[in-house]
Amino acid sequence: MVSENGCRPRVDAKSSTPVAPREEKDFPCSKLRPAEALSSGGRIREILKHGSRISGKSMSIVYMRREGGQGLRLAVITPKRTGNAVRRNRIRRILREEFRLERRIADARIDAVVLWKAP
Repeated sequence: MVSENGCRPRVDAKSSTPVAPREEKDFPCSKLRPAEALSSGGRIREILKHGSRISGKSMSIVYMRREGGQGLRLAVITPKRTGNAVRRNRIRRILREEFRLERRIADARIDAVVLWKAP
């Protein structure tokens, strides 16, 4: 069962009964809304080819402004060299959560691809 904001309801770990929901402003869901996820392979390739790049030690961000829509759309790419699926998915979750919490850039009409660099 998923709520209207895309989050699963909280469940008590010991009794597996639903727990009263928290205030969303205090404990937001860590999942990106579908409008915030960049999932089109063609658009991702276009961003990687023509976008502006910011590189750091552990990741690169390639971004491109878009005309329509609102807010930041994000895709995260982690290579298999990073580790097994559990490690790659954890990295993706952490990066998505950081972008989701950074609301000052979320108002810009930007598509961004985060490229994680394996150690």
